[in-house]
This record gives sequence, C-alpha cells and structure tokens, in this order.
Amino acid sequence: MNRQERRRLEKLRQRTLTDRDLKNPQVMLEKGFAHQQFEEHEIAAELYNKVLAIDPEHADAHHMLGAIDYTEGRYQDAADKITHVDERNVGKTV
Repeated sequence: MNRQERRRLEKLRQRTLTDRDLKNPQVMLEKGFAHQQFEEHEIAAELYNKVLAIDPEHADAHHMLGAIDYTEGRYQDAADKITHVDERNVGKTV
C-alpha cells in the first residue's frame, strides 16, 4: 500500500460513523476494510457482520469475513464463508 492509500485508510479508520452511515453497507464495508488493513480484525468483523445484518447475502462481506478467518488460521471457517459466496453466485451473470 502506498503512502497516499495508507493516509486515506487511516482517515477512514478514524472516522466516526453516523446513523446514516450505519444504514449504508458500502460505507461500513469500506471502513471494515480500513480496519482490516491495520490488522484490527475484530472491529472489521463487527462492521462486516453489520453489513450482513442489513443484507445477509452480501457477497463482499462474506468474502472479507472469510479473509479474516484465513489470516487468523481458521481455514475451515474461511473456506465455508467463501464457499457460501460462491454457492450463492452460481448461475448469476455479472
């Protein structure tokens, strides 16, 4: 990650979410990613789970939770989450 991207993620990481932000899956996903990049996996997972509370089939949130599980050595959990994403998208066109 270059310096500019690191600064952008640091700002996003420190930003307080508004009530409106908490209803926007994309904002929470981006903030979760920022925390994940700084290895704050617990906070990132909380945000991804909030996204799933709004949209239980949100593929990116499932994928990012799987990435956290993989990073932390929970390989079967990671595979289950990523497989969940793949199974839901079978036959869909992009």
